Amino acid sequence: MRLLDKFELLAGFGKFPTVILGNPAARDFELIDLERIPLEPSLEMDYKARGLHFCGTFAIFDGKGRCEFAEALDADSIVALAGAYAQLVRTKMQERASGSTDWLKDLYNLPDNRNKEMN
Repeated sequence: MRLLDKFELLAGFGKFPTVILGNPAARDFELIDLERIPLEPSLEMDYKARGLHFCGTFAIFDGKGRCEFAEALDADSIVALAGAYAQLVRTKMQERASGSTDWLKDLYNLPDNRNKEMN
């Protein structure tokens, strides 16, 4: 039996899982929404040409935003990536809200951690 690493855990079990591809030296990053893969071949070629590689994962896990990085990134890049991820989640929640009640089910299923944080 193989244990999941921290990236697989977020990508496989988190809500709105997103992979960070980047070239930290050039401060060039892309967020890849795992719910919208596979990628078009032209995008894959573009990412390779830009020297992008796996840098980490974002997801909502246990009701909280989580990130795991495969390498150290500078603070400005982390802040920009977190902002971009928050916007991606906001957009996806708005898409769900406009077309169905699925977003209400997701909201209802979020764990209530208020009592945990107070103790």
